[in-house]
Amino acid sequence: MRDMHAAAPVSLASRAPAYAVTVSEVLRLALPSGSEVVAGASGLGRGIFWARLLGARQGLLSGSESGEMVLMSAAAVGRGFSRVIRELAEAGVEAVVVSLTPPADAVEAADELGMPLVKVGTQLPLVEVERAIISLIVDRESQVRRRVEQI
Repeated sequence: MRDMHAAAPVSLASRAPAYAVTVSEVLRLALPSGSEVVAGASGLGRGIFWARLLGARQGLLSGSESGEMVLMSAAAVGRGFSRVIRELAEAGVEAVVVSLTPPADAVEAADELGMPLVKVGTQLPLVEVERAIISLIVDRESQVRRRVEQI
């Protein structure tokens, strides 16, 4: 009988799934035209593994995981948003998408953390933006082909 040893635990946060896309790719391939990075441009190379829309009444960190891009409703962007940015960063969230211009202190916090803070227009509901991001993550190759055909 062979000597069986327990394998050393492997941190899932340190293993990037094969289906990750970068924030930059999400910006180019999934977000509506006119979307802009308002802070944290140094983090555009961060890997995104999933997207989640959080409403104002939801617990901000409820279910947020490392590698996510979080979309925040307009009602959630206001006073104290810089604290929210810091808490999301601590939870491992890689980027935040908002539909309103965030307060200056939130922009400063995102820049300091290198966390991309992206403002999308109001032409699409955030739930549609969330679907577009998830679709890109799940089926990146066909999304790239589709976008090239549009251009």
